[in-house]
Amino acid sequence: MAKKLLCILLTAMLLLISCSGGGTETADGSSDAEGSANPDAAQQEETEPEPEPVDPATVFDLEVKDWGGKDLGILGTNWYNINSNWTSLELRCHEMTGEAMNDAVYTRNMNVESKYNVNIVVSDGGAYLDSSITNEVVAGTNSYDIAYPRISEMNNIANSGNAYDMNAIDSLDLSKAWWSQFARENLTVADKILFISGDMNFMDKWTAVCMFFNKNVAASYNVTAGELYDLVDAGQWTVDKFSEYTDAVTNDSNGDGTLDKEDT
Repeated sequence: MAKKLLCILLTAMLLLISCSGGGTETADGSSDAEGSANPDAAQQEETEPEPEPVDPATVFDLEVKDWGGKDLGILGTNWYNINSNWTSLELRCHEMTGEAMNDAVYTRNMNVESKYNVNIVVSDGGAYLDSSITNEVVAGTNSYDIAYPRISEMNNIANSGNAYDMNAIDSLDLSKAWWSQFARENLTVADKILFISGDMNFMDKWTAVCMFFNKNVAASYNVTAGELYDLVDAGQWTVDKFSEYTDAVTNDSNGDGTLDKEDT
């Protein structure tokens, strides 16, 4: 203990010495410590660098408003009705589990509810939402503020006039970095945008559709894997190009006069 105390005292003394003296004694006995007010030294000090400009698109400047406990109704898609996974993963998590994405969604929802005094209510709309949205609009019950339809339903919803132009919502700035600018550009029609995606959507990444081909079958039709990969890399793998290749290989393999699952 005595040795430990001695070490502590020595350390403290060294700190005091280093803080109290760094200068030299002048001829008259006065101290000329380093760091004292010296015009020449001040001029040599480097100026602080200018702060980097902030991109307005990255600044979250939404006004904090008390919504008085209002329900924020969200209608989610559940394609397969398996424990409502498709509805809940990016919209609703019931508790912290230690899994990064689950806990991030849970924390986000809790923060939004607390900061804006709202109650997030997520409803399972089943596999298709267009009829649910139409019924909701006709009934005028206003249960849902936001809906997550599949992209294949967007035309029906848009044509029915049952979606709101998000450009007309003053507090919604779609130029912000967390909205997909690709979606914004390509989904804008006649200066209106009825659908958008962004950082809060991640199920589309988890459910990306892949295409496979049988290299042996391709080779039997003088098509190489490199040929197909080159088309993809060049941005030329289109629906028309896909049809061109499939038309070339489609045939009645068993000769029964009908094209079905038993054929190529």
